[in-house]
Amino acid sequence: MTILTIQFPQDFEERYEEYKARILGVQKLVERETQYQSKNDGDNDKDVVKVQTKAGLLTFNKNTGYAKLGNFEAKENLNPQGQAAKALLKLMTGKNYQATYKDFLGDNVSKDSKRSLGFVIRNLKKTLGVLPKKKAKNKNCIKNIKSCGYKLIT
Repeated sequence: MTILTIQFPQDFEERYEEYKARILGVQKLVERETQYQSKNDGDNDKDVVKVQTKAGLLTFNKNTGYAKLGNFEAKENLNPQGQAAKALLKLMTGKNYQATYKDFLGDNVSKDSKRSLGFVIRNLKKTLGVLPKKKAKNKNCIKNIKSCGYKLIT
């Protein structure tokens, strides 16, 4: 039996990336992905909120809208000014990781406003990979407490 050993030159990856860029007209994808992740997931940044849930570590950047639950990263960042991002932030920073309907909706709590909030939470669950159930990447981490509001399951 013969063992074949292949050695690549030290600058092989760099030369290969240059070749791809020249032939395919593609930028260095690895470099862009690394820049994107460091911009969105800065651990040193004071704008990153992390909570350990039953489904995994939930990470959210308040400025960029970057969200990650466990190993699942949201395909698109949440709009930092949007309802889903604000709802997630209220849950993550609230006492016992919960928020009442009044916290979410202010003084105008009605059946219609609760229903609209339910749609916002559903969309948030889709973003975090909890829904749809058949294709779920994570376990449910947001529980509806019918009488008062929502809670993160920690």
